[in-house]
Amino acid sequence: MVQFRTGRVEEVLSSRRGLQRVVVDGEPAYALTEIVGELTVGDPVVVNTTAVSLGLGTGGHHVVHWNLNRTELAIPGPGHLMKARYLSEQIDTGAWDEYSAPGPDDPPPEVPDLGGIPVAVCSLHSHVGVVAAAVRSRLGSARVGYVMTDAASLPLAMSNLVAELRDRGLLDLSVSTGQAFGGDLEALTPASGVEACMDRGMDAVIMAMGPGHAGTGAALGFTGLEVVGLVDLLNGLGARATPVVRWSDTDPRRRHQGLSHHSRTILTLLARPFEVPVPPTDRGRELARELTGIETRGRAVEVAMADPVGVLEDHGVTIRSMGRPLANDRGAIETLAAVGTWVGDRLEVATGRVGGSGSLGQQ
Repeated sequence: MVQFRTGRVEEVLSSRRGLQRVVVDGEPAYALTEIVGELTVGDPVVVNTTAVSLGLGTGGHHVVHWNLNRTELAIPGPGHLMKARYLSEQIDTGAWDEYSAPGPDDPPPEVPDLGGIPVAVCSLHSHVGVVAAAVRSRLGSARVGYVMTDAASLPLAMSNLVAELRDRGLLDLSVSTGQAFGGDLEALTPASGVEACMDRGMDAVIMAMGPGHAGTGAALGFTGLEVVGLVDLLNGLGARATPVVRWSDTDPRRRHQGLSHHSRTILTLLARPFEVPVPPTDRGRELARELTGIETRGRAVEVAMADPVGVLEDHGVTIRSMGRPLANDRGAIETLAAVGTWVGDRLEVATGRVGGSGSLGQQ
């Protein structure tokens, strides 16, 4: 099913890099300006209305497909790597990989060692905010990069969360990988996205798909399954990667209460040894017991931390996950804050730096 219709831009609500939010015939819409250019009031446009027609949670807005005032559009790109390949909207983004690769007459490169860089690999986009705030609170001088995979939204511009985290200084760099586009840097794969972060001086990386996670009740039917391959790959390359587990005290669905069945699947499929940070609370101890009760190569690592809800309050960040305020889910906040503390601990050991004054310092 696909639906298009024509309409007229009545109002421009907001603009930021790569994205405009507008009103088309009284209904909200957005335009990816890297693809269709900037819009002005009065422009006749073609909009894709499919997601709204289906009532999808990732919808709610029409997508501007083309500005009918234009007969052509040329936005020069930096290289020859295409993203959103083979769609009519494919764009030349270039990629860090092509600029860093050896020349045609140079010897082939060796497989790189990622040097123990801590990488928190999330299965939900909303988790990025708490982990980033916790890292900053634990080790204020850390430079943190966000690597976005292509398992959900392809345009990074769709993430209000990343825009807010960048504005508040909780993320220092964004890299869009695979078919995803719109980061400060582009990379061909998530692994080379981590390389790009290291090249730009990042101390730690948070990796996650963009907004728009999709899941079903099936054991393998959820986009977060990508975490398995990513964590194993990164640890195989010498990083210190951890899968960020999904824990909830408030999810109304039984299979996602406590440790989500999706996270349990991820933990049992990982082939290399890994660590799972847990908070020094009843929930943390329950998570540690869950780990001992399943077939996994992971081990629980308890981290010392203070009030996790203060992580978000200290930095003025409001996050919603699965349609609910994340701050109301104490179990989720504790688990995610433990991950950020773990990242800061790994950095402190590796660099000898001492943490900042935030709410997640060592006790």
